[in-house]
Amino acid sequence: MSFVKPSIEGKDLSEMIIFSEKPDEVEEMSTNEISSGLEMQKSIQSIRGKMRRDFLELILAVRDVPVDVEMYETGFKSLKAVFKGIDPNFEYISVTNLHTPIGVEPSAILRVQDCIAINFRWPNK
Repeated sequence: MSFVKPSIEGKDLSEMIIFSEKPDEVEEMSTNEISSGLEMQKSIQSIRGKMRRDFLELILAVRDVPVDVEMYETGFKSLKAVFKGIDPNFEYISVTNLHTPIGVEPSAILRVQDCIAINFRWPNK
């Protein structure tokens, strides 16, 4: 088994953690070490913020895209629908024109925990 040091943008994150042989010992950190740790935390926060913004932009971009939803309750068969959105907690998906075995539902809310997969069918342009 090998150990891989965690890093972001080439910066070694293991340096942020202070290791001590005895838990009662407190190691002193220089001002430079504290400021570099704060800078790294700010860098990590900005990366997380960018990833979150990109993800939300993706959710907006896939609105009105046809999807195939595989659900446990349908015996692993795909249901066709049009993706409309997702709630803030990512627990429910809103779709329209849901094609079920008993007919077409004009609009529906699906629980994410009941879904196996959501496959987006990108229109050819």
